[in-house]
Amino acid sequence: MADASDERVSKADAESDADVDETTADLRRKVEEKYDFFRDNLHSV
Repeated sequence: MADASDERVSKADAESDADVDETTADLRRKVEEKYDFFRDNLHSV
């Protein structure tokens, strides 16, 4: 019985890790877009 609940917990952990990775990648992409925008436009200020 413990094996089934352990399996569910590890699956939930893997899913939450995937969500975190996805969120991190999304934030990184947004930061890079902002950085690129400022880098490209800074010289015209």
